Amino acid sequence: MTVLGNERKTPFLCILLPHLFHATVGFVQNPIRTHPVAFFPRWRLSARDDGKASSPSSDGGVHVYDGVFSPFACEELHYLAMDHCDRVGSDGSSIFYRPPHNTTSLSPLERALDCALSSLEGPASSSAAAVEYWSRQEHANIDAHADVDEAELEEEESLRCPRFGHVLYLQVDASAARGPTCVFPTKRGGWDAAVTGEPKVEMVVVPAVPGRILRFPGSVVHAVPRPADRWLRAAAEDKERGGDEEDGEEDFDERSVVLFNTWPYDCPPRGVDGDYATGALPDGIELPADADVEGFFASQKKQRFAEWEEDYGADAALLHANPSSEWVEQDFIQVGGSIVDDHDSGLRVESASEVGEVKVGLMGEKNRRIHPTSISQLYGPVVALKQALQEETAVTSILLQENK
Repeated sequence: MTVLGNERKTPFLCILLPHLFHATVGFVQNPIRTHPVAFFPRWRLSARDDGKASSPSSDGGVHVYDGVFSPFACEELHYLAMDHCDRVGSDGSSIFYRPPHNTTSLSPLERALDCALSSLEGPASSSAAAVEYWSRQEHANIDAHADVDEAELEEEESLRCPRFGHVLYLQVDASAARGPTCVFPTKRGGWDAAVTGEPKVEMVVVPAVPGRILRFPGSVVHAVPRPADRWLRAAAEDKERGGDEEDGEEDFDERSVVLFNTWPYDCPPRGVDGDYATGALPDGIELPADADVEGFFASQKKQRFAEWEEDYGADAALLHANPSSEWVEQDFIQVGGSIVDDHDSGLRVESASEVGEVKVGLMGEKNRRIHPTSISQLYGPVVALKQALQEETAVTSILLQENK
């Protein structure tokens, strides 16, 4: 669908495609990002994690850029992301290949992502030419996890991560303004997959700000707690509050984001198709013998791209990222650097009264999360952490400690 402002126009492609394949076997379903897979994985990190520049975090390669897209572009990309969800399903993802590796034209949403990646990485290399992307419009609790090739995990019991992960923040309700992404730079693949023997755990808290991009190595564990202070609540308090239902998770708070990962050209995630609106034909389809598929797709693609060009200009120029010279890379507020052992309290951070439990929820079964339980119990400066989780713009790096 093409959208300008609040007006939504539904082209023939979205209407006719289901009828064209009405008698077919059907589509191969895209992997569901938020659902755990209960298989025992062989941990192997095949994608490179080296960043292009030194990191503001301790050594984790986490970067936050503001002013990447204009307010106009954010609004239009929000509606284009919603239309993409209509085509692939709320939990589905698509893939495109960055020029010159592409064989189909890019949609305006894909053009915008490619433009941002060009500023972040330069011309597309074969090591990161494939871009998998999906979106969410609702502020929902997402437990800590690393993105993986879901099909490979299911078929080979192996965890394979993308090269880099990104979050593009588009629109945020005032009620969801304190809905940050939390990144754990030293936790890779699964919570305990990268054994370092270091009890200290860094958490980078990134508030949702329209036009902002968060970038991190693809194997890094990340999460979105809802409500923001979810991990600071004691189990007894959660039970008394009635759990998730009383936390307001049934209410819709807009937190519109596009998430996109880069993968090697010759080894993209399995079972993820291109967006059929660009002319990409999904795998796993049996077509009627008399179907003029090429003609149908050619006519619909021509109509769709003509609409996109009318709305956004050639190559979706109106939705391109701002010049990188206008981006502002955020420095991190450092908190908790003085964690030391204390024989009386077990842990001390400047003042023992500031220390408390931080119970981080982990996504998936044991074999996916790489941790004995679905909760990782940490300790740290809870007052400062609560302030960071409720911060509207500033990025904070909090130093916590595992209970080992």
